[in-house]
Amino acid sequence: MEVFLFRDISWRLSNSLKRVSKDVYALFVIDVSILKRAIDYAFVSLLAIATRLRLNIETIPVVNKIDLVPALEVHGDFLRDLSIIERELASGSTSYAEMLKDISKILLMYTKGVEVPKVSAIKGVGIDELHRLMHELSCTCGDLT
Repeated sequence: MEVFLFRDISWRLSNSLKRVSKDVYALFVIDVSILKRAIDYAFVSLLAIATRLRLNIETIPVVNKIDLVPALEVHGDFLRDLSIIERELASGSTSYAEMLKDISKILLMYTKGVEVPKVSAIKGVGIDELHRLMHELSCTCGDLT
């Protein structure tokens, strides 16, 4: 991410693409193996929102490699509803958890929850859902909730 997102080329590229087509979107791909605790979800949510703001294009967070973990271990609702993250972080006592709790309050003021498709490129799981969300972005409603 650092190689692309935080370089000038990232927003220049997204702006150039927007001049060619109104339908320009980013996928923020999240490796399922890093999502183990509410803190992980909070940090990934922050990165997904930072990506959207930096590139100034709609961004769909996507949990990838879902085939590698049991379904019950992946809580996609955390990314859809930031208030769940906030409640989970309320029990945290580390300074990192406190910081993320404060940041999540700010995020709740400036963002909306979105559907987070869980996909497996190898098994093809969730690809139809991802395509549906991308199609919804190009519709006049543009609502991913």
